[in-house]
Amino acid sequence: MWGTVLFIDVASPDADEVDLHKAINNVRDFSFHVDELFSTYKADSTVSRLRRNEISIGDTSGEVQDVWH
Repeated sequence: MWGTVLFIDVASPDADEVDLHKAINNVRDFSFHVDELFSTYKADSTVSRLRRNEISIGDTSGEVQDVWH
């Protein structure tokens, strides 16, 4: 993902280990999702397809449209 390392360091006096792992997994999943949409290095990402005019902005998700405009 992004050609780099994503390091997450968390601690909480209120959340147990299970909740912290769920939160970390959510961050990981979101990061991969963003990479799949916006990577300019992945040929099949939405942004790469837009750049090659294979799809139009109207064919993309609201997330992509919000960033694009």
